Amino acid sequence: MVPEVGAPERRRTVATDRGVRFTLDLRREQHRFLKRYAFELEVNASAVLRTLLSLLEEEAALAKRVQARLAAAERTERSGA
Repeated sequence: MVPEVGAPERRRTVATDRGVRFTLDLRREQHRFLKRYAFELEVNASAVLRTLLSLLEEEAALAKRVQARLAAAERTERSGA
């Protein structure tokens, strides 16, 4: 099928099992820790992060700890410290 002249190009969305790409900015120390940790376990860093996200979904206590840490960081940011 050839699109009409001047018509916006239509893109097909294909669902895959690969998921979506997500970019994350890390401090240099965090990146070094993640890479070393993954290397020691002989897995890639993405597997570590996916596992952490799964734990966050599955464990309410962990989710509450993360929420508390985020709230404390936000308070610190707002206070200018």
